[in-house]
Amino acid sequence: MAESFSERLRRFRREKQLTQQELADALGVSNKTVSRWETEGGYPDVELLVPLARTLGVTVDALLDENAPVRELGRADWQNLLSY
Repeated sequence: MAESFSERLRRFRREKQLTQQELADALGVSNKTVSRWETEGGYPDVELLVPLARTLGVTVDALLDENAPVRELGRADWQNLLSY
């Protein structure tokens, strides 16, 4: 069965060994807000997605979609990046 956003969020938070309060403090929200995201299936506001992902050390894609494609950069990608 597919893992829900709530389940992924809880798992990522626990992997970082953060409490709900610590995560809430890092994002400037209440611990009840984090609890709601983890238990009631709520979602954070769009402007919190990037700070949330950074705090948890994951990508926004990983937060929102467990089946998000992971694309590795190839040689041509690196050459294009380095040419800038």
